[in-house]
Amino acid sequence: MCGFCGSTPNIDMNFVEQSVHKLHHRGPDEQGVMQTPLGALGHARLSIVDVAASHQPMTDGQQWIVFNGEVYNFQSLRSQLSGPWRTQGDTEVVMRLIKERGMEAIDALDGMFAFVSFGDEVFLARDAIGIKPLYYVKNDAGMFFASEIKALLYTHGDVQEFPAGHWWSTARGFVRYFHIDDLQWNASLPSNLAESEYDELIRSTLRRAVQKRLIADPGIPVGVSLSGGLDSSLITALAREGRDVLDTFVVGMEGSEDVARSKEVADALSTRHHLYMYDFQ
Repeated sequence: MCGFCGSTPNIDMNFVEQSVHKLHHRGPDEQGVMQTPLGALGHARLSIVDVAASHQPMTDGQQWIVFNGEVYNFQSLRSQLSGPWRTQGDTEVVMRLIKERGMEAIDALDGMFAFVSFGDEVFLARDAIGIKPLYYVKNDAGMFFASEIKALLYTHGDVQEFPAGHWWSTARGFVRYFHIDDLQWNASLPSNLAESEYDELIRSTLRRAVQKRLIADPGIPVGVSLSGGLDSSLITALAREGRDVLDTFVVGMEGSEDVARSKEVADALSTRHHLYMYDFQ
């Protein structure tokens, strides 16, 4: 899931180094800190895509970025942007997209994300509905930001949640690029279809939604939280399609409905099932 932190415009390396340590559980694979002309950046990485090359904080020599999340359409965006490319991952695509098209192009990102970019100016952004966390503190020393509140304990001031569907820049402040009320839910739905055609539309839409979230480098295991209820069982069935192995997980108490039902579904779908029991103690 990764985590990041930083400060701007002050270069507070002491804050970044302490905060990265607090975020270690979010990114146990590697940690990095970087000093830039616009501030300090730190990153704790959970390596999923482009494990070997997409180290963070990332820079092209003129721009710097720390990123948490996943952009599902990064390969399509990559084909529309200019090279050369140093990595095979989505972080560099986000950095290049901002550099070439500006923050207004954030609408092109299909995914869940929070990121901070240093270039001609400072940008912070969070995905449309706030799947990925981002918090900040503003005080006399500047702006401090992090993926979790406890990583901001090494500065002073009121902790604020960065609003979903917004980006922020030093030049323009907060800019809203998405709100759930803006969606025209029925505008794209075909009318007057047979019931069987709506059934297939639901299936294909859900299948596409699940499959695009399974992107990972070869050898990186993928898991599903499986309670045995309708939602998680459907998602597990779709995630199982085309995969030799799928890990499923359930956490529950002895005798609980989740434990029993999840095992039924796991057996039916031949997943590698993991059970974690807890008691009152």
